[in-house]
Amino acid sequence: EGGLGALLDRAARRSRHQGLERVLIFQRAERVEAHRRWPDDYDDDPGHFTEVERRRRVHAEAGGRALIVPGTVAGLIAFADAHGGSPLDEETRRRYCTSIPDDQALPWPPARNAPCWCGSTAKYKKCCGRPGLG
Repeated sequence: EGGLGALLDRAARRSRHQGLERVLIFQRAERVEAHRRWPDDYDDDPGHFTEVERRRRVHAEAGGRALIVPGTVAGLIAFADAHGGSPLDEETRRRYCTSIPDDQALPWPPARNAPCWCGSTAKYKKCCGRPGLG
């Protein structure tokens, strides 16, 4: 699969931890930086977060639980440098995702009145958590 799906798969590296799927996400401001630094790997598609939300909903309908793990470009680069990997390597991103403590992760779905997981300033119910998203 190419296009948006492949980009999402590279942006949202998943790993299993304590029964939860950990999903590495660059929130809005960090995604802009990732696109600036790695334009071939991170597009500036405005539908990116909608697609991630759709995937989370499908996963939840199948009984899955997830933690959104907000990463940073600087953090990923530092992790890759410290562990001898490339920030664009899938395995490096997976290991970076698991290195971020659970207390820095966001449960998905957030409460309706909680800030949205995507990093916008809106409440989840007014942003990615809109009922008619689709």
